[in-house]
Amino acid sequence: MSHDSDRQPKTIRLDDRIHHQARVAAVTARKNVGEWMEEAIREKLRRDGHNFAEGDQLTSLKTQRSTE
Repeated sequence: MSHDSDRQPKTIRLDDRIHHQARVAAVTARKNVGEWMEEAIREKLRRDGHNFAEGDQLTSLKTQRSTE
């Protein structure tokens, strides 16, 4: 996870029902919504074939393979 000092406020638009479900999931996981959403986004990016190390920008596995 990123350090709090690495995080900047972001504005996103979400369906109210999705936001509520995310809040409930975050509370259940004992995280704030931002932490929970960051984790969920990272998991989705990994599933979709993106690879990154902490502190690095995301890169597509396809892009990495074509440059090797």
